[in-house]
Amino acid sequence: MTRKQADAVEPDLIDVDTIGETVAKAIRSGSGPAASGELVDLEALLRGHIAVLLPLVRDAADLLWRGSLDWHRQTARIAGIERQVGQGLGDSDFSAIVQVQLLARDCRWLLDECTTRLIP
Repeated sequence: MTRKQADAVEPDLIDVDTIGETVAKAIRSGSGPAASGELVDLEALLRGHIAVLLPLVRDAADLLWRGSLDWHRQTARIAGIERQVGQGLGDSDFSAIVQVQLLARDCRWLLDECTTRLIP
């Protein structure tokens, strides 16, 4: 990614601290009993963060040479995240916890990609 493209990323769009706190809270949600309302709220927050981060990471992946291993890894991971976001919380507390934790891990990966590749 060129410097000009990196400058196009608005720093105000990415609140690294807030996203990091949401991810940490979601990861902790699996360590004890969690209220279903809390899981619904965490899922909504994570989906919102992913909605902001995913297009930025996708755009960065589109700039890679399409035959490269890095491009393949990036696009495969992005496709997996898109599939996971399409899943619901499920019918049980356990499935809700698993979904929230998977979204948290995806969100953390996206945030890491944004902070290491896109923000100078």
